[in-house]
Amino acid sequence: MSKKIHKLALKEKFRFRLDKFFVYFVDPARKFILNTARRGKEHKEKTRKNISIVIVNYNTLFLIAHLIYSIFDKIVYSEGKIRIIVVDNASFDGSREFLEVVEKNDFIRLIGLNNQKYHGPGLRIGIRAIEDFDRRLHEEERTGTVLTLDTDVVVLREDLLSSALERLCENGDAALLGELQYNKKLGDEGGYPHPSCLFIRKEIYDLPCVRPFVRSGTPAIALVRSVMKNGYKILDFPACSDGYILHLGRGTLSKIRQFGLRDNTHYEWALKSYEPHYHGRTDGERTYGKEVAKFMDHIKELKYPYDRYIEVLETLKVRKNLTLNR
Repeated sequence: MSKKIHKLALKEKFRFRLDKFFVYFVDPARKFILNTARRGKEHKEKTRKNISIVIVNYNTLFLIAHLIYSIFDKIVYSEGKIRIIVVDNASFDGSREFLEVVEKNDFIRLIGLNNQKYHGPGLRIGIRAIEDFDRRLHEEERTGTVLTLDTDVVVLREDLLSSALERLCENGDAALLGELQYNKKLGDEGGYPHPSCLFIRKEIYDLPCVRPFVRSGTPAIALVRSVMKNGYKILDFPACSDGYILHLGRGTLSKIRQFGLRDNTHYEWALKSYEPHYHGRTDGERTYGKEVAKFMDHIKELKYPYDRYIEVLETLKVRKNLTLNR
């Protein structure tokens, strides 16, 4: 083993252990302090209607641009306010600059990281930032539900948010809502709600006994196990199967392979798994082709300074009467 590879391996081992330390010690302590400060304050059901969408991006310029467009193009949601938080994992493909423009025009909140922290920690950072964003808001304007989306997702149905929130409100002890699938790490323990489209009740996520997202190929595994251990429900919501979204799959892996990022933990995986799987949808490729054609016909080109893209988002926001939380 060369000195360079050995050094990278040690660095990755240290980062992995540091992540575990945060998950099992720092995060529970932070949540304990947070919940102590909240104790005695009346929870208002209305806050559950406000949604913060958290997305982690790493060198997927076209995908993240298409995802944000599809949110504004498809979603109809009058029950509460929406906030879109994008955590950028030190991208170098131009997506950081694109996201800065979108944030400047008040469509998203951008958290730009200086180094690659991977998907799980990125989600953790995005959800943790909600507390800072909500601090200056009135109680009824604060986030009640978090939705995590992968960048290689395209929203297809206007009732994605309203249908999911209706199910959560009907089940007060439900912590997670997502499309359940088999995961060998869980085995017979239960289904794994895929984080490509995962709704999270924030008041339960904030409990010290509930683990956050972790640095792993299955970033929600600790979260799922802790939710089940503490007796909360995980509800099935077939977002892909019922056509609420289209999930390409392997969007970031394809970029890791394309850019030859050998120091990335998932590089070997990316060499073998980079073609989209469309979550098993037989019409996935055809549906995606139609959505891309519509997207490009609408924005014409995805090119700096992105004036046309911003103009399109503004038009869609007004047309759909979406209320954004900053």
